[in-house]
Amino acid sequence: MYMISVKEAKELVEKKSSRSKSITMRTKDALGFVLAEDLFSPIDSPPFHQSAMDGYAFCFADIESQSTLILQGTIQAGDTQRYQLEVGYCFRIFTGAPLPMNADTVIMQEHIAINGDKISLLQIPTQGQNVRLQGSQTKIGERILEKGKLMNAGIIGYVISLGIHTMQVYAKAKVSILVTGKELVQAGEDLQFGQIYESNSSMLAALLDEVGITPQEIKFVDDDLQASTQSISNVLKHCDVLLISGGISVGDYDFVQAALEANKVEKIFYKVKQKPGKPLYFGSKGNKLVFALPGNPAAVLTCFYEYVVLCLSILGGMDFQGNRKLMLPLLNTYNKKGELTHFLKGKIQEQGVLILDGQESYKLQAFTEADCLVLIEDNINNCHVGDVVEVHSFARSW
Repeated sequence: MYMISVKEAKELVEKKSSRSKSITMRTKDALGFVLAEDLFSPIDSPPFHQSAMDGYAFCFADIESQSTLILQGTIQAGDTQRYQLEVGYCFRIFTGAPLPMNADTVIMQEHIAINGDKISLLQIPTQGQNVRLQGSQTKIGERILEKGKLMNAGIIGYVISLGIHTMQVYAKAKVSILVTGKELVQAGEDLQFGQIYESNSSMLAALLDEVGITPQEIKFVDDDLQASTQSISNVLKHCDVLLISGGISVGDYDFVQAALEANKVEKIFYKVKQKPGKPLYFGSKGNKLVFALPGNPAAVLTCFYEYVVLCLSILGGMDFQGNRKLMLPLLNTYNKKGELTHFLKGKIQEQGVLILDGQESYKLQAFTEADCLVLIEDNINNCHVGDVVEVHSFARSW
């Protein structure tokens, strides 16, 4: 059977994925979402001239001929009264409090001496010192964020500080998980001969959680055509993206592809020139997308990082950046046969990247150390120490 290249597969995933609709969301809940509009500041920030220190506010011109000032009053943060500073006077002021009218400088409280209602300046500050000017961070009407910005904690704090409590963001995809396999047993149950503990559902749910998505459903089905067909039909009703684990190969008990056909899912591609994850399936039904992933856990992880992340990021409004791509020297040799692209579990170190032991698709142990996938192109068979290779870091920007 014809297999497409990794490059072709990713191009098809990217072509078929499109941005979700925009929704209104409370700014405080927008972590990990992508902005669907340009944002403009409704206020100046700071909204008034503000003290940056606990100290004394005065007009700098008043100390050009004298070094003492008369205390006129006190202004604390949150005081909403507008005070007018008299010539030769000062106000006791605290951090964040609004300056009185005519004041332009604040001296730190450590740099004055008090004598009754007068203060003497022990040091002469520069004009404007310790003052945060109105609009010095952001001016009213200024564009503060561009459409497509990924919301993080700092951005949320900044936007809310400007009084913007709702925003338009792209909705995240609704994702469901369907796991096939008669041999699978849930952790906590007794393991019989011939059975294995099922981990792919928990692993996929954790991967989705990393990008801020909670699965709509997690379902399990035996290796049975009728049951698989019905399960796919039921789960597809409630999701935008369906992730299926197992049953996609060509064994006598692999019924997923037939069940997808029975549900009128259009096959976009099946089988990719890669290892692990060669029997990867990608299809669509209307605006719903389906990834049928291999059952071997390391292949599931690899296909998620390389393809599902691509799809979900585009659906969520990002211009896809994907796993952080690096070009690093190899710290050990690697030899392969055949013409498949290899995705190898690796560890980034100061001098380069190390290919880890335990690369078989059924082995997950190497992922306890791995922080990247090392890509070895299909036309390369022998890699030597010092060869520069493409590395896909698990540290993502979304």
